[in-house]
Parts: sequence; C-alpha cells; structure tokens
Amino acid sequence: MGSFKRNYDEGDIALSAFALALALPVRIFIIRTIINRENSAVKDDFANPLFNAETIAKHLQQLKALKILTSLAVSKTVRYSVNTVYFKAMSQNFNSFMQPLDDSHAKPDTITGPTKTEEHTMSFGDYLKMQRQSYQLTQAEMAERLDMDRSVLSKAETGRTVFPEDKLLVLSQKIHEDIGSIKKIYYSDHLAKLIRKGNLDESILQIARIKSGGSK
Repeated sequence: MGSFKRNYDEGDIALSAFALALALPVRIFIIRTIINRENSAVKDDFANPLFNAETIAKHLQQLKALKILTSLAVSKTVRYSVNTVYFKAMSQNFNSFMQPLDDSHAKPDTITGPTKTEEHTMSFGDYLKMQRQSYQLTQAEMAERLDMDRSVLSKAETGRTVFPEDKLLVLSQKIHEDIGSIKKIYYSDHLAKLIRKGNLDESILQIARIKSGGSK
C-alpha cells in the first residue's frame, strides 16, 4: 500500500484550533466587546439580552483556558483583554494559508518570543517593559496593578533605579509568571551590575557561593 504524505503543518493545526475556538457567536460577541473597549472590559460590559451572565462567565473562562483572553485583577475587579500576541500569530498563519491566492502577498514576519540566551542577557528593566507591553498596559496602569508609583516603574524599566524587591511576588501574580524565574532575572541582573561597578571577575561568584553555604 502506498503511504500518504501529510500536506499540513503545525501552523495549519494551530489555525484550525483557533477557528474552532471562535466558532460560537457568544465568543465573537465577547471578543468584539473587549476590542471596542480598547482591549479592556469587565463582566458588566458584556450585558446583553441574547446571552445570560452564566453563559458569558462560562465562555470567558474557556477563552482564558484557550489563551485567547488574558485577565488581571485590580481592586477585586477582573479586567479581560484579548491576547494580541496570539491573535497576531494566528493572523500570520492565516496570511500564510491564503498566500497562494496572491503571489504578490508579502511574506509575514514570524513572531517569536525571547530565546533562552536573550532572556539570560535581558536586563530586568527590559523584562518589565516586555511584560507590560505584552498586556498592552501603560506605565500608569501597570503601576496601579503593582500598587507602586509610576515614576518608580518608569525608572526601573530604564535602569535608573532598582525595582522594589518586595514587589516581585505581586509582579509574579499579576503577569502569571513563575516567581523563581522572575527572581533569576532580577538577582542575576543585580549581580551583573555589582560586578561591572566593582570591576570584578567571575571568581567573585565562587566566593559568594562558598559564603552562602553552596558548593564550590
């Protein structure tokens, strides 16, 4: 028997899953409502005679589970936003899918997150800015969620001041990232600055490891 050659790729699979996730009028209504409110909406914004509150709540949770929506809790109020990074990636998949119909269609750029090397060399200020922009938040909005002054956040993003250590946990909770990963970026950045400032070599790290009770 002859073998069948697969004529689809991972992008096609992702695009079909995305299309299936949107194949309900209530979900289109939810997403359109969020977009029409500058990508930030609360449950009361979804009031509509066609869909009851229970239905809306169920699909909000399902869209979050599918990574189509994100949410942030502010003063006991949950605000929902469209995951723009995911939507842009799906838009590119769709453009690639339709490209054979138009030879002049521009080849879409590939959206990729930071590599491990980039993450390790990224300053904590750059990391803060990247996370804030991924949620499409202004500095004022991000500062409000972290319960801190906007000017402090602004200076932390540009490296003019150190991000408050006691805000690392709340940052982890608000951006839904592992606190351990955040601490690695935070403390490695701090150590790198101290090493540069003191014009020290890597042997200082071995000494610090010994003093902290770690292995040589």
